[in-house]
Amino acid sequence: DLRPAPLQLVTKNREAEISKLKNDMTSFKLEIRKLQDEKKLQQLNLISLTEQHKCQLSEIAEQHTREMAELDKGQSTRLNELLESSTKARLRSQELIAERDEEIAELKKQIHAKEKSTDCDSALIPLL
Repeated sequence: DLRPAPLQLVTKNREAEISKLKNDMTSFKLEIRKLQDEKKLQQLNLISLTEQHKCQLSEIAEQHTREMAELDKGQSTRLNELLESSTKARLRSQELIAERDEEIAELKKQIHAKEKSTDCDSALIPLL
């Protein structure tokens, strides 16, 4: 090298700095690629988890729909049972009222017959 010694030293130092910067730059690029790959992997994992959650939510919604249908069916059956029971109770009540009315009518006839009999007896007493 024909350059003077101090200039050679400065040039070597600069070349060493440049070489170190190039190595650092390569290391940074590798680090960036590694981080980008990790980010892509995390995004894929997130997408996968999101899909899993969607499936789980769908399953939960379907289960809820089935349970609500069963509940509605059970409530409908119970409502029909209650309506039928209510109808039977109403009919029985009407039967009992009819029986009571018949008994009342019969008692009125008996009372009326006794009153007539008593009236006839009291009408005959003065004749004796």
